Amino acid sequence: MKRKTGARDGGELGEYHPRQQERRLVALRGVLEEFQPTGLSAGVFFTD
Repeated sequence: MKRKTGARDGGELGEYHPRQQERRLVALRGVLEEFQPTGLSAGVFFTD
């Protein structure tokens, strides 16, 4: 399992830190939970 966070502000370590991907993912999941219709579920999938 790859560690996604670790910087002081909760972001990724190294060169990917400026992208703030983990923070954006957490925000996206919150919005999905808030606005999805009752009885449905949503997910985020990454592809290479």
